[in-house]
Amino acid sequence: MAAAAVDPEVVEEEDEEPFVEHTLERGQTLWDVARAYGVTQTAIVEANGLRPRDLRRLSVGRVLRIPGASGPAEVTRVAPPPRVEDLPEPRDGAYHVLAAGETLWDQ
Repeated sequence: MAAAAVDPEVVEEEDEEPFVEHTLERGQTLWDVARAYGVTQTAIVEANGLRPRDLRRLSVGRVLRIPGASGPAEVTRVAPPPRVEDLPEPRDGAYHVLAAGETLWDQ
């Protein structure tokens, strides 16, 4: 006997904050996306239930829920960071340039 097809129930919560789904493209960072939509990185992290280790695994094609957004935004990269040679001499500490494959979490 074949099972009857069941229409999925659509649940709409009246108190739910509006959001937009953004698909990450090559070169986009969480910071770029947050800046483009005018929200904080923390808001995106919380809206998507991300943990610190998940942030290292964000990749092209990942869909992020952007809370409070009402429409798509153009996500652009800011100017490239300055070269270490062009930075002022540090007063306390030192500069470290991340190598390929190295992350801030590794430090």
